[in-house]
Amino acid sequence: MLSLDESLLIGTGRDRACYQHPTNPNLCIKVALKAEKQSIRERNYLKYLKKKKRDLTYISQYIEAIDTNLGKGHVFELVRDEKNNIASTLKTTIQNKKIQYSKVEELIERLKKYLYSQNICVYD
Repeated sequence: MLSLDESLLIGTGRDRACYQHPTNPNLCIKVALKAEKQSIRERNYLKYLKKKKRDLTYISQYIEAIDTNLGKGHVFELVRDEKNNIASTLKTTIQNKKIQYSKVEELIERLKKYLYSQNICVYD
């Protein structure tokens, strides 16, 4: 069983908390805050996309399910920025004025084209 604590917490969403993996800095562990649905849905969808031979270059990969002191966890690749720091959310990046709005529009358009070209549907 892997032990997680507040010092490893990256962020919390509506359904899950995300922790940095305690022994591998390139991984994160998502733990459900209520009934588990989202991580299982992600795992199954990534399995489906791999079967369909989609290019998943820009998608964080699912690694495995593990037991933690906070319940079942799901291990994913951890997204890092160009300086190898844990990547900020788009909202935080914009709020901290680390990117110009015109650049955001350009990057979102590139992401949209990538997702369309690979027939990848995103939930959030």
